[in-house]
Formats: sequence, C-alpha cells, structure tokens
Amino acid sequence: MSLSREDIAFVDDLVLKAGKKLMEYYGIKDLKIREKSKNNPVTLADFAANEVLIKGLMQRFPNDSILSEEESQKMAGGIHKGENHRLWILDPLDGTKEFIEKNPQFTVSVGFISSGEPMLGWLYNPAQDIFYSGGIEIGFFKNGKKCTRKQQNKQDKPLLAISRTEAKKGYFDFILEEKDYPKPLQIGSIAWKLALLAAGEIDLVVSRKPKNLWDVAGAAALLKTHSLLFMDKEFKPWVFNPDRPLISGVVAGTKEAIEQLKELLAAKQVKL
Repeated sequence: MSLSREDIAFVDDLVLKAGKKLMEYYGIKDLKIREKSKNNPVTLADFAANEVLIKGLMQRFPNDSILSEEESQKMAGGIHKGENHRLWILDPLDGTKEFIEKNPQFTVSVGFISSGEPMLGWLYNPAQDIFYSGGIEIGFFKNGKKCTRKQQNKQDKPLLAISRTEAKKGYFDFILEEKDYPKPLQIGSIAWKLALLAAGEIDLVVSRKPKNLWDVAGAAALLKTHSLLFMDKEFKPWVFNPDRPLISGVVAGTKEAIEQLKELLAAKQVKL
C-alpha cells in the first residue's frame, strides 16, 4: 500500500484532532476575520487547524511535500518541499464562510497524492461529526466503518449540488428552470459537496468558478474508490501539480449524470 495501516490510522486521528480544534472556535464572537482576497475570508480557526495538520504530518512524514491553503499566505505556493514523489494537500477549513455563519456545511480536507495520483483522502465535518475517508487500495469508510456507496436518487434526472453563491448569481438558472430535474442542493463548501457525492447522497457536483487543488484533493481519492469521474469545467481530468494548483471549475459525478449534463448544456447552448 502507499501508506501503512499505522500511518493511515495516524492521519485518521490527526484529521479528527483538526476538526476538534475548529470546534473550539465555532460560534465565538472574535474570530479575527480578515479577507485573503475578495469574498475569501480566513479566521483564527483556519490557522489553528492548519497548525495541527502541518505539525503532525511534518513529524510523521518528514520527507513528504505538503501543500496547504493557509501556508500559501506565508510562502510562495504554500508548499513545504519534500524529497520524494509524495504530496499532502490540505484545506484545514473548507467552507470558512459557512463556519462564520454557524452553518454546519464545512469540512477538514486532506488528500494524499503519490506520483501525481490521488491515493487516499479524508473529509471530516466536525459540526455534524461525519467522517469520510478511504482510497482505491482500502475502500470507502464512514465514521471508521467500511461501507458501500448509497444509491440515493431514484429519479431519471441527476440530483446536483451547486454553490449557494453561484446560484444567487444566476450561474445555474439553466438547471433551476428545468422542471424534470430534482431541485439542486445549494451548499457552500466544495469539499463537502464532493463528500456527499462520494457517499451517494447526490449524483453530480458542478462549480463554474475556479478552484484550488486544496479544495478538491481530499475528495479525489474517495471519488476514485467508487469509479466516479472528476474533471474541470472543460471536462478535462484534474491534474495534481502543486506548481499549478488552480483548476478552472468542477464537474464530478457518475458517468451517466455527467452525460446528462452535457446533453442539457448542448440543448440550452450553454457553456460552463
């Protein structure tokens, strides 16, 4: 395996610790909120959870590289360079706006990449105490128990999850006006949307705005476990290159759901 069972258990525990650290800040008044960029806030909670993850991974895997959203504020590219082909990609708090609003749709996201391939992933929502983890070598786990993917949607058309912000801006009117499509779920955190996709709660995740690798890396291995497809909005596969961490958008889901999306886009003459 790419990691030993002892290593995987260590990361399981580390991600849970990072989630518990977030909850120490959940609901407090003075989060020291500031804007990294427009509509992109960061808080004390982000940095506290980041410290838990960075310290733990650097101590356990000193030769591995680490790419973290919060480290990007301290160093070029946000990466600690290691000496091998292994890369950890972290988002200590995906869904910071939801966290600030006390909306429980946020997650700790950790992805393990080996030779450019997503091998293992961890997504923990501490507010709901739901922990998804796994990879192609070990299977899919919910709260530490191995499980299969649910088949939640019984309708002919796929159930989508989209961004609250993008929906407000009208980016998905072409879907919202379709009466034969189930009403899309509007969720802020892209990592949490992808977690629900991996679990089988939804069929498709679409975002028309650019994303960074740390937004999606934790989910990638979980999606691979179920042979789900993940690509950018040009329908090209994600590339896990830390030197080019930005991807144009997100389309992820079952093969059937993505084909239905392509058909709808063609019929509406819409490009993502």
